[in-house]
Amino acid sequence: MKGSMFGLGRNQLADLLRVGLEHEASETDRDRSVASVLEAKLASTLPLDISVADSLPAVLGRPCDALAGYRGRSTADLLLDPRADADALVTLKDYAKELVKRSRSEVTTTVATVLYYAAIASALVLHDIKITDHDYRQLERSFAELADEPWLPGHLQALVAGARRICEMKVRDECPGR
Repeated sequence: MKGSMFGLGRNQLADLLRVGLEHEASETDRDRSVASVLEAKLASTLPLDISVADSLPAVLGRPCDALAGYRGRSTADLLLDPRADADALVTLKDYAKELVKRSRSEVTTTVATVLYYAAIASALVLHDIKITDHDYRQLERSFAELADEPWLPGHLQALVAGARRICEMKVRDECPGR
């Protein structure tokens, strides 16, 4: 047994197994936390977090009139509504970007990042417009990474997958022959 286990004793092997299981458990706990907070954010009514929303005009340098028509509706409604105003999606994207900057936890940062990319995906899929300076190749990679997350709800997975396909086509159009 010693030759096949790199000369480690039973106690050392048990410690390694325990560390591996603790890491797996902590990843699962984190995934559950992200899923829970993301679900709450998507279900929350606009204008989102009041403490941040009140400062949006100052932070963004423009009025939040874009979200006025969505007052009382959920963030998910805005992201999935084909009639959603593109300016409202820009406001949501900018809100999420500011939330990332202000975040003090990994879970909040992750959720804000999801909202950021979901707003970009919504604008691409529902309006065929790009509301970010990121290039299509970079967006395609980000959407691919996001789509692999186990905690991403199905409706956002579909939105992200659609945006990823659009980005792939845009990259092919920009670089024919690739």
